[in-house]
Amino acid sequence: MSMKNPVLKWMLLVLCSIYSIEASSQALNKGSSVTKWVAGNPFENNVFIENKGQFTEKINNGQPSKYYSRKGRTRMYFSDGSVILQCDSIRYSEKESNSGDNIEEEENNSIKRIPEHLTISFKGSNPGAKIEVLDPVSEYFTYEDPADKSGHSGIIAHAWQKLIYHNIYNNIDIEFYYPENKEGIEYDIIINPGGNVSDVKMVYSDNTLLKLSGQDMQIFSPCLNLITHAPIAKNGIDNNVKTKILVNKNTVSFQTDLYDNTKPLIIDPWVTGVSFGGSNKVFDIDYDYLGNVYVGGGDRNIGYFVLKYNSSGKLQWTYSAPFSCNYYGAFTLDRRNGTSYFAQCWNNDNIVKVDNIGLQTAMFNNSGPLLEIFKLKFDYINNQVVIGGGNLAYTYQAGTIDTSLTNLIPVNVLSATLFHHDMCLLALDGAGNAYMAPAKALGPDSANFDNVLLRLQLPLLVPTIYMVPDGYHFVECSSIGYYPPTTTNGFNGMVANNSTVVTYDGETLKKWMTPTGAFVKSTVVTTTPFKCGGLDMDCQGNLYVGDNNEVVEYDSTLDTLLTSISCADTVYGLAVSTQGELYTCGNGFVQESSIPVCSIAPPESSCANIFIPDAFSPNNDGQNDILYVRSECIKTIVFEIFDRWGNKVFETNSESIGWDGTYRGKPMNTGTYVYYLNATLFNGSTVEKKGNVTLVR
Repeated sequence: MSMKNPVLKWMLLVLCSIYSIEASSQALNKGSSVTKWVAGNPFENNVFIENKGQFTEKINNGQPSKYYSRKGRTRMYFSDGSVILQCDSIRYSEKESNSGDNIEEEENNSIKRIPEHLTISFKGSNPGAKIEVLDPVSEYFTYEDPADKSGHSGIIAHAWQKLIYHNIYNNIDIEFYYPENKEGIEYDIIINPGGNVSDVKMVYSDNTLLKLSGQDMQIFSPCLNLITHAPIAKNGIDNNVKTKILVNKNTVSFQTDLYDNTKPLIIDPWVTGVSFGGSNKVFDIDYDYLGNVYVGGGDRNIGYFVLKYNSSGKLQWTYSAPFSCNYYGAFTLDRRNGTSYFAQCWNNDNIVKVDNIGLQTAMFNNSGPLLEIFKLKFDYINNQVVIGGGNLAYTYQAGTIDTSLTNLIPVNVLSATLFHHDMCLLALDGAGNAYMAPAKALGPDSANFDNVLLRLQLPLLVPTIYMVPDGYHFVECSSIGYYPPTTTNGFNGMVANNSTVVTYDGETLKKWMTPTGAFVKSTVVTTTPFKCGGLDMDCQGNLYVGDNNEVVEYDSTLDTLLTSISCADTVYGLAVSTQGELYTCGNGFVQESSIPVCSIAPPESSCANIFIPDAFSPNNDGQNDILYVRSECIKTIVFEIFDRWGNKVFETNSESIGWDGTYRGKPMNTGTYVYYLNATLFNGSTVEKKGNVTLVR
């Protein structure tokens, strides 16, 4: 039929355009995503932490501090009569820093960390002055126990938002705290009735230069430059009192106009400085089957940390690792029980094991033969941790270690005859295979093994089944620009299942066949490689990819961009669950977003990982209040709970519905209960489990 009617032709064109727009819109907006929570500046705690033996620095006449705080790379130790500020200077030997040697040799030989101190003493202070802390925070802080040289125990320390020196001079208190919506730290000098402001004398250490600049005071020390801003003084609610800083060599005092000395006078200086800055970059993220979120990150200036958030985004604890390496290493998680494995990239290749309450329970500390660690993945099939690493002295690039961290087995997966080959990508397919990819070496063997994709057989990573060029341009310790202040090799850019392995360099996404390594297809995501990262696959094979400050979702063919999810800043790592959560981390943030729940069978990677806790505590504290069955491969479920007399107190047919510890609306007693589970998996197999669970109140 010829289209001679121009009106009809115009109407059909409009309808076609509308259909095309709607179809395109549906393709680009599959489902909906909602930001559930965002945690900003995760490594800035702005609290005062008690010293339970974790801080061994002798800073006050050979005595350890009582409290500790950190702002950026500046560490502050509070003891009787003084405050010590410490930063580390990074120094290079002139010969080696100018030699043109590669960055790894420079790291190994020429970088030195020199602790620099700035001491502030309160001259003439009362020896009996007491330190009090106020306003406790709910999260706590964990550390290795320095007294346990085996590394098998840790310390829990609590923290507060305010620290006060009471009666440090007669009728004078000094109060430290972190201001809201301002950088730096503040301290209030509180002159109570009967106190004399002229008694306050703050003496700075001899390595410090003090200089007045208008009403402000500049503080110069070997690695710490600060500004004490002009103080504000209040005498009562509305009465401002003119106050100025006096400097006599290294002694600081304050002068005020006349005021009503029957009321307290509060002098409020505010201290800022470039040394208070911190990167707050989070590189790795994962979740456990209870919905808790774990992240790893940090740098050589502020330290290296593992953090745990509950499912509502509330920080539970912060673990500070005993690492001194200049490069970030790697992090992985056992989702079944919330156990973290955290590694520094070298300096005796330390790996620590941290349980789900943040306590260090094991440490592997060895000088070789796998000197560098850049990637970790938990192997659920063989209950071990797989390592992607490198070496400066041995021809090993990978390895495995048991969960007790007692036996690391290094492997030369490249069959290289020279060293300097570093792994940058790592993934497991859950079917007994590992996949890795090295960067181009900067050492003597740079012509070999330049950006290749490997398939390796678990549990021993031998044999190497294939090795094919991957076409990327990772270069040893040179490519990935978002690691501050020095780069490293690990990159979150590989995911695999039974049929497909997908790789990513922050620019180009590539798909390969897992059995043969045959290249299938690629698509360009960004135009700036190595500036962002993060890659995961859902149960339908759709891919979630970090794209600067958002996550984009492609279908399994890489043909269709399905949706995009906004993030707080540049993305470095991500993880996707089958329960409809997208977890992201990156430049100064951790975030959870809701995405469509996966409804098709997942890859085999976690079908052995049906997790049922052995205890829960329904006390409405936000932690383990509900007893759930957790897995990534359950299709149908019958889960029943019985009391000790055999009475059924709970039953569910949904993985998303758990037991809250009640029966007919009434709380059940503390005790042991019996559960029965009958589940059908997406792969067609069935699982029956029986066990005990303890209800704790």
